[in-house]
This record gives sequence, structure tokens and C-alpha cells, in this order.
Amino acid sequence: MGAYLVKFTPLEPYFFGNERNFGYGLAKNKTYFIESNELPSQSTLFGTLRYCCIEDPGKSYNINPEEIGAESFNLLSEKIQSFGKIKRMSQIFLAKGDIFYIPVPMNHKKAVYYTPFSQYEECLTEKGIRSFPVDYDTKVGLQDGFMQINGEQQGKVFINYSSESLLFKADRIGINTRNRQQGFFRKVYCMLVQGCSFAVLADIDKQVPDQMVYMGRDKSPFKVSFIDTESVFGAGKDKYGDAFSAMSKMIKDCIKKFNNSKKFQLALSDLYIPNNVEAIYNGCSFSCIKTKDYRSFTTNYKTTRFENRFQRGSTLQTMIKAGSIFVLKDETVSALLPWKDSTVVRNAQQIGYNIVIECD
Repeated sequence: MGAYLVKFTPLEPYFFGNERNFGYGLAKNKTYFIESNELPSQSTLFGTLRYCCIEDPGKSYNINPEEIGAESFNLLSEKIQSFGKIKRMSQIFLAKGDIFYIPVPMNHKKAVYYTPFSQYEECLTEKGIRSFPVDYDTKVGLQDGFMQINGEQQGKVFINYSSESLLFKADRIGINTRNRQQGFFRKVYCMLVQGCSFAVLADIDKQVPDQMVYMGRDKSPFKVSFIDTESVFGAGKDKYGDAFSAMSKMIKDCIKKFNNSKKFQLALSDLYIPNNVEAIYNGCSFSCIKTKDYRSFTTNYKTTRFENRFQRGSTLQTMIKAGSIFVLKDETVSALLPWKDSTVVRNAQQIGYNIVIECD
């Protein structure tokens, strides 16, 4: 009861969907090729965490709101939602034994170990003076992968789908037999290397047993393990705040070891900016970001019809991806938070969105 390191270990290739769906034959938006997201969303893992906390899950879904809350997470909620005995969840990271990995910061150049941009020059833009990295190679581009934050290989970067990648792709090719013509399809799954898991820190006010769950578009099996944080981070780290601080210190120490340039704000998780995007841009001398689409799914346990139980959100949101970095104009500013007091942002932080730390 208290703080847990929760590991979600895939037992077979998985497929986490996105906006790209199959279409066949004469369909207007026909697509024969779809590819899984590499990581589940924060809300996917949080929904699974809620499921794990149901005492006796069954087809009836008779849930106790005091256990997991009365409603699904809503990214646009203008109130702070309550999720019963689940108090908080961290950003997603990867774990292999007691070694942890985070998305590599996007100011990383191509190298075996984390090597951030080190030289900047100022340029005049239509938005004023901005800094740009001299050592950025447009032919190489940004490096997608994960950075090890502790252990003997601290700072090592594992580029996705390379020979040392922590994840790999698995193709499935077939024919949709319901279409006489143009029924060919290709579906690309992802899989973590053996022994690797998705992981979060979670503050749960009850004991939760290890169990088997199913996630993703094809309901792939995952083993979920709940590990006491004190056994991971050391004596006295049995509270969520202490465990999260220990994790954050690992990340900051790792980056400080290799960063000889400007300090920056690092998005540990995906960020949802409800407003004032321009204010964030105006506060940065340099930023390096990628974006992603997000669409919510909600569950209605009260309906008696199974097909009405799961509802796809009507609004498509754009989020800033984990690993994005922001170099602020004023280095005395300690946080990238012109939106820090927003109820929407604080509600999202409960399940691990909008987590930003300062690195130097």
C-alpha cells in the first residue's frame, strides 16, 4: 500500500492504434498499411491501472467509485477528477531489471552516448531573436530512441530499430477476404526486447496483486507487476513523492554529466497545452519539439449494451511529445509553466501528462 513501480511487460507483439485505419477497395480514404505507436499513451496505462484496482472485474463491471473513481479520465476536464484510491501516476519510461530508460532528449546529436547541441548562434526571425544550434546536422535529423539514466552505461542512447534498439518491429501481411479486389494489407506491430517493460510510478492507497491484462487494438497480453518503491530506490523511498524525486534526480544527474551547454526544460511526458502556446514560444530562445495526435476513449459502465460501453472521443488534440526540449530566454526562470495554474493541466498531471523538469 503506497508507492509502486508498476511494470507492464508485453508477452507478444503489440499494436497501439492511432488515427490511421484500414480502408479497402473503393474506400475514399483507403489505407493498406498501418503501424503501431511505439509507446502506449498515458491514459491507456492509467485505464489499465484502474482496471487492476477493481476487486473482482467481470462482464458486469460493477465498480466501486471509492476504489477507482466514477468516470474515465478526461483531458479537457475543467475540474480536478478523483480516481478513488489511485492518487497519482508518473510519466511512462522503460525498465529492464533495475535499469531505467527515458525518451532521448531531442537536443541529442548522433552519438553512442548522450551528446547535446553545444554551440548556438543568434538569428533574427519574424518572431525576434532566436538561437539555433550550429552543430545540428539536417541530414542526420533528430535521433529517436531511449537514453539509459542509471547503471554502468548511464547516458547511452539506444536508437529505435538499430542493432541495439530496445524495441523492434514485427510485420503481419495478409488479405482481407471480404474484398475481392485490393484487399492486401500490411500491419506493423512493435515489441520490446526480452526483459524490457513499460513502467510508471504510481501512488495507490491499497495493495494490488500482480496480474495479466490485455491492451492495444488486438488485445495483446501484458503481465503487470507491482513492486514496492523502497525495494527499488532504497530505504525511506516508500512515498510517491520520494520515489518520483529519486527518479528525477537520476535523470538530472545523467544529463548534467554530459551537458556542457545551456540549461533547458525537458518534457518527461507528453504535454497538452490548452492555451497560450504563443506565450511558450515567445519565452524560448530555442525549442526542439515533435507533436502527436491524441483522441480520448471513455468507458460507460452504466450502459446495458456492450457496444455502447466504449466511446471514441469526437475531438482530436495535438500534444507535444516526451523528449521535447525548451531553452528559455531567461535562465533564471525555473519552470516552463505559463499554464501551471490551469485546472486542465493539473488534472492531466495526475495521470502523468505535462511533467517538465529543468536540466543543466
